[in-house]
Amino acid sequence: FMSMIIIIASYLSTYSGSYSMDNYYCQYEEPWSSFPYGEETIKTSGCGPTTFAMVVSTITDTQMNPAEAAVYFEESGYCLVSEDGNTATTWSAFERGITPYGLSSSGCGTNLKKGLEIIANGGMVVCSVGNSANGGEGNALFNGDGHFIAIRGISESGNLLILDPASRKNTEQEWDAETVQEILKQCWQIYPNSESENVHREHFFG
Repeated sequence: FMSMIIIIASYLSTYSGSYSMDNYYCQYEEPWSSFPYGEETIKTSGCGPTTFAMVVSTITDTQMNPAEAAVYFEESGYCLVSEDGNTATTWSAFERGITPYGLSSSGCGTNLKKGLEIIANGGMVVCSVGNSANGGEGNALFNGDGHFIAIRGISESGNLLILDPASRKNTEQEWDAETVQEILKQCWQIYPNSESENVHREHFFG
């Protein structure tokens, strides 16, 4: 684990670049927080569609809000409701679900270094995180069973710039790679399809 952090730190020190946070959405804010998602609401269970909406709105010319993403997820089968009524988002939303918007997805497991390589090419990284990943209980970024965030870039100081649908405060500050790696369950490189011109390349600052 520590060797992975050292490798990541070495990589981050050689590159910086990011998308702006102009398309940030918080799942706790109206007008979408009370919008239904599965058997619950975007506020209680909508980190997945909120993250999806931010990524699509940031990288492409399609403007999508969390409510629109929630409808898309339900219609496409990416919203999962358990027998006891709990609502969650399937990982396939960030695998197959991203392609209709002119984007491609590559899964990187818990290899955050590999995931971050896409930053240099104008992509973003979506992360599924949770305390069960690497014993990350007490983690400063997230405490809980499951959550989605996106990494929008790397700062000049070599820290991660994120989009956290549950926290504007988290989104406005920088995070070291170790904090994310500690709770990482899965990450995906999200990047423009080579055949698509529907991208916001002018918003990426290298």
